[in-house]
Amino acid sequence: MRTLVKYLFQYVMAVVFIFACLTAWIIFDGLHDQGEKADAALVMYPPPNQTGLKDASERDGLDRAVKLFKDGDISFIIVASSTSGSGDETDAMAQYLESKGISSDVIVENHQWRELEPMGREVADILKARDSQSIIIVAPYYEIDPIKIALIHENLRQIGKAHVGTLRKEDLIDIGRGVVELCQFVGTFYVLPAAEKAKEETQAGLAKATVEAQQARDNMDKKLDSMSK
Repeated sequence: MRTLVKYLFQYVMAVVFIFACLTAWIIFDGLHDQGEKADAALVMYPPPNQTGLKDASERDGLDRAVKLFKDGDISFIIVASSTSGSGDETDAMAQYLESKGISSDVIVENHQWRELEPMGREVADILKARDSQSIIIVAPYYEIDPIKIALIHENLRQIGKAHVGTLRKEDLIDIGRGVVELCQFVGTFYVLPAAEKAKEETQAGLAKATVEAQQARDNMDKKLDSMSK
């Protein structure tokens, strides 16, 4: 019983340590921007409500994309809401960009945010359709790494980042959600397939070893039979 409690404690401490490291990384990496120019900007942020954007902080992501476009740092803007719901959310974000002088021709709406894998695939398809390869993620700092890993999974390598917001204690739940989403994605598309492959290789190796052992035994029996005659 004491040994079981010991192993359980070690397991819990390992999980806590990994979670703490990932939390620190999401905060550190999310708060450090990278890249100045790209083919497109992917703007991820809570959508406007019926009377406009909720507050000044929620306009920051869209306003930053507007500045990138007007400065000539990007060629088009992909908008996606970071909440589940209908296309009305991304429509509202697109309308806000248009109110800032951005032509609808350079605004692309992505409705696949809540699931990282389809979101990454749709963004990759959008870039491919426009013969583009590079992108800048414009999002709250705690959402950048989950989005980034989803894009890397689609073989996108030229990924910049421009964070929105500053570190606040109110973001703790969102940061934790970002860590969970990152772990789920990596586990589903990298750890589990690798474990399954390792299992198959181990089973194949055991089967081969069993066959070879049986062949060696048969050869030894044949030699013993020949020596006895």
